[in-house]
Amino acid sequence: MRPISAALLAGVALVSAARAGDLPAFDDAPLHAIQFVDPNEGWAVGDDGVVWHTIDGGKNWERQATGVRSSLRSVHFLNPYTGWIAGREELPNGGGSNGVLLFTKDGGLNWQLMTLNSLPGLHRVRFIDNKTGYVLGDGCDQFPSGVFMTTDTGRSWQPLPGPRVPGWQGGDFVDADSGALGGAWNRLASVRGGKVIAAAVDTLGGRTVRDLRLTGRTGVAVGQGGLVLLKDEKPGATWEIAKLPLSDEMRANLDFSAVACAGKHIWVAGRPGTIVLHSADQGTTWEMQKTGQALPINGLYFLDEKTGWAVGEFGTVLTTMDGGKTWKSGGLQDF
Repeated sequence: MRPISAALLAGVALVSAARAGDLPAFDDAPLHAIQFVDPNEGWAVGDDGVVWHTIDGGKNWERQATGVRSSLRSVHFLNPYTGWIAGREELPNGGGSNGVLLFTKDGGLNWQLMTLNSLPGLHRVRFIDNKTGYVLGDGCDQFPSGVFMTTDTGRSWQPLPGPRVPGWQGGDFVDADSGALGGAWNRLASVRGGKVIAAAVDTLGGRTVRDLRLTGRTGVAVGQGGLVLLKDEKPGATWEIAKLPLSDEMRANLDFSAVACAGKHIWVAGRPGTIVLHSADQGTTWEMQKTGQALPINGLYFLDEKTGWAVGEFGTVLTTMDGGKTWKSGGLQDF
């Protein structure tokens, strides 16, 4: 693991001093994101500052103290030791939001709250390597584009130039210089050469894009109203609405919040959580997988084409070992 210099820890609040103030039970807090670094070890994050850690594939979970009560929305580990969590705190009286960014260098035994000069509320964190990473969230007068980049392992964050946006809820990056974003009110954009470039979209009807993944030569974005978009990564390609095996009425009653990809496989889930949509051919054809529970699913992660996890409301954790053909409760809540 790359050593972290003392300069990185300047301005950092250590979590250990706040552990005594944590409440004893958080197992029903909504969960928003999950990631595994191997078949056994993973983390799930959510509201009330909860971070859950497992070393047995999700059969058992232990809470890691964070010292915050924020809504944690995204988790990204580079390896079993080095990880980041992004989230948000709403300010009173409609005063906007504050961003929350947590960092660990010991697998989450200690989480450090990075003080980042009052960034707006954050929804996603992604690191390309030890030095280069992105966080994205709300746009505001001071930071119109809502996207920030670091090239020094998080010591400093620079806002990217771009148009003013309400906020980004999903985003992914293929390398240090290129990525894609999705957000509120028809917003889709690309990141190229250190700039946010809005994409021309006129088919979403004001729907919010809530998650987005780039895999191979395909982009997948999902959102309100059963929205699933696909994009070929060829130069000049545009986002197109996927052809799903759903009636217009059923589609209108679905809100998708999460997408995961592994190889040519894509999984999509949201509200209600009774089904997960699955494609084995990068979105050409789709099937419905039943989860056995109705609580909304907020986050998905697949380690490979067989092994995956889903998280959602009331501490929902689901696990599959067969690509989603069967889903089982993963340890926090039983159904």
